Amino acid sequence: MQKDEYLKKLSHSLVSLPDSERKDILADYDEHFQMGIADGRTEAEIAAALGEPRSIGREYAALSLVRRAEEAPSPGGLSR
Repeated sequence: MQKDEYLKKLSHSLVSLPDSERKDILADYDEHFQMGIADGRTEAEIAAALGEPRSIGREYAALSLVRRAEEAPSPGGLSR
């Protein structure tokens, strides 16, 4: 998978996150691609090493949900 396709899929999988958080995550993954290319790796190799974008998106969504629950421990805190 090429960088643009990877980042597009990752962005789509992060749609439930706040914009600022999504942008930070995408910037981090873009940096992974830049560093890998600088090391002589192909975009496809980098994408394969990073993992499936959908799985990554699910992990970040779960972490975000846990973080929000910790910040507002009341039962209503999860629905914000």
